[in-house]
Amino acid sequence: MSLKGLEKICSLLKSTKQFKTVDLSENSFSTRCFSLIAKTVATSKVTTLVLDNTSFGNDAVTKFGVIAKSRTLSSLSLCDNCLDDEGFRHLSFFLQKCSRLSSLRLANNEMTAESYPILSDYLGRRA
Repeated sequence: MSLKGLEKICSLLKSTKQFKTVDLSENSFSTRCFSLIAKTVATSKVTTLVLDNTSFGNDAVTKFGVIAKSRTLSSLSLCDNCLDDEGFRHLSFFLQKCSRLSSLRLANNEMTAESYPILSDYLGRRA
């Protein structure tokens, strides 16, 4: 998907509050695109965001922090991407602030057993 196409989708999401689920899977996005997605979700009524197989990796995490401002996001799927331990550490920091987040899918990324303590800490803070 091109940046222009994504900008049109994001504009639609901002102008109409009826869309609750956004699935942008199977697209290869740049960090600029991830920034735009995060800003849009943070200011919309989106409750479910699916970004499976979108090349989401450590470089995207730094641009994704604004998602923490979302008051409605309850489900985030980042399966089949290239997020590693360091990226997950940063992502978990941002997601701590998403008070409604109750579902996080991270299958088939590049995280190792080193992420388990980070995940445990993240879940412990959510409880």
